[in-house]
Amino acid sequence: MLTELNKVIDVEGLMLIEHESVGEPSLILMHYVSEFTKQKANVVYVSLNQSEEMLRTVCGKLAIRLDQNLFHFIPWKLVLSGGPSSSMNTFDWLEELILSKINPSMKSLIIFDNAMAFSSLSHDPTEAVQFSQRIRQTLQPGSITLLASGNQSYFMGFEDIASAYFRLKLVNRGSGKNVTGVLELEHHPTLFDATTQQHIYHYLVGERSLKLFMPGATQFII
Repeated sequence: MLTELNKVIDVEGLMLIEHESVGEPSLILMHYVSEFTKQKANVVYVSLNQSEEMLRTVCGKLAIRLDQNLFHFIPWKLVLSGGPSSSMNTFDWLEELILSKINPSMKSLIIFDNAMAFSSLSHDPTEAVQFSQRIRQTLQPGSITLLASGNQSYFMGFEDIASAYFRLKLVNRGSGKNVTGVLELEHHPTLFDATTQQHIYHYLVGERSLKLFMPGATQFII
């Protein structure tokens, strides 16, 4: 969907998306939902923020055709209400739930649209980090886990294992006519690179489109 983003980043593993508290992470989330859907890969969307109906409406407007056999939506209320037996850790149960939805022979996109949700399962942030590492190690090569948050503090411990970090900053609280905000991207070119590359773009979120372009550009890169 965002062609320019695909040109500069081709990594797997955990990616973090930081956005302002009055903003939201749809620019990046919908890009990867679109890309993995086109590749006929598993997509599991774990949501604290929205309903499945709302998500499907957004995907429809963006011409993203979700595969009923490959796309799975898990509302966070199911995680809280459906919970494990007393002998099982909640993160272990959530891991089993997610893995039960996917075809293990295919690569996967796992999305958590609000990292704050993890705090409802445990006060120990290391449990969420360990859970994320287990998921990452289980999935096929080329798989991605996306973790979004409007509060950077919920990324504590995740930064050290992330392959990419997106920051979305609104312009005029997102009300600009020609630009919604600024996207800052920092990523490791490969899993084995200690150094990082940085890129800055402007973006525009429309009702039926997502557009990315270089600061000062007169033409959108779509």
